[in-house]
Amino acid sequence: MEMPVANPWGIVFLYCPKCEEERLAQIEAEKAREREARLIHAIPPHYRDADLRQFDPAVIAPVLKWAENPSGFLYVTGKVGAGKTHLACAVKKKLNAAGRVSSLVFSADMFLTLYKSFNSKKKAEADEEVIIKKYAPDSGGDIAIFDDVGAQKVSDYTTDAWYKIIDRRYRNNCPTMFTTNLSPEELDRRLGDRIISRIISGVVFEFPGEDRRLQKAKNWVAETFD
Repeated sequence: MEMPVANPWGIVFLYCPKCEEERLAQIEAEKAREREARLIHAIPPHYRDADLRQFDPAVIAPVLKWAENPSGFLYVTGKVGAGKTHLACAVKKKLNAAGRVSSLVFSADMFLTLYKSFNSKKKAEADEEVIIKKYAPDSGGDIAIFDDVGAQKVSDYTTDAWYKIIDRRYRNNCPTMFTTNLSPEELDRRLGDRIISRIISGVVFEFPGEDRRLQKAKNWVAETFD
């Protein structure tokens, strides 16, 4: 029901409590959508439900400490399918919620972009430098999470690109989290001691667990064909 509202100017406004309630509800719904958009920013759809509360805090204590106040390098190693990407996305979500600007970098996508620039007929080196600076800026403070380090085919090109990125981030004190299926020794053999010595300068964390995707598939087969 609309009600007239008096005012000092003698103009009559009609006020509808229900309409006002709907208007406020729409504003709150829009704010909720904006909060959700900020929370899942740059996180792939498959991992948007990732949350650090899904992990045992005692087990991932070094990761929780880094996510609370990113500083230095955090190297997370573990078996294929153990949940490292899920963990990385949960950390990204934590940073989003805190209003911290960060980059979630999937190594395969990064190298696809680099390969394209390298194979381009015009200004390949200049284009490559621009791309590398995107992942390793000249100033400190830039937070980044690199997922699946060392999974690429080893070549002089990939080793050189990784060294440029990691060395610049190391020199500029850029907080960086790495996830990989490789132990420090295995990554050393693949990418060389110059890279691994910088990466392990911070915290090295071995993420426990087996391949969750494989286990899920086994459970599905057992339940389906039992």
